Amino acid sequence: MVLFALVGEALARWREYAEAVKLFEYQGTDGAAHSLDLHLPPDAYATASTGGDSAAVKRRYEGPIAALRAGGLAFPVDVAAAFDSIYDLFRLYACGESVDEGALVERALDARPVETREARFEDAMKRARL
Repeated sequence: MVLFALVGEALARWREYAEAVKLFEYQGTDGAAHSLDLHLPPDAYATASTGGDSAAVKRRYEGPIAALRAGGLAFPVDVAAAFDSIYDLFRLYACGESVDEGALVERALDARPVETREARFEDAMKRARL
């Protein structure tokens, strides 16, 4: 499926980032410092693709998503696109929520260099047909 292929590439960007930072703290909406669970996006992707405890993964997202919306959590632009696209894929497939799939594709593509967008999209389309 095209969405899984594209978001899989976004997940690769997330993993590169997580490996580089090792520990990421953010300010929660409660004003306290929290450590971001760097395994959360990979777990969300796995739950979307193969199933699992979506309620538990969704609970783990509550703090980071609230902090992201409140400005207490920020990433580089490409990493934010990866984080968002993985979360939206999770919401769509694991939780059955309504998600703008066109916007999800755009965010997944934004997780990698602009000059490779067209080639990555075409590659994802080819893989989806296999």
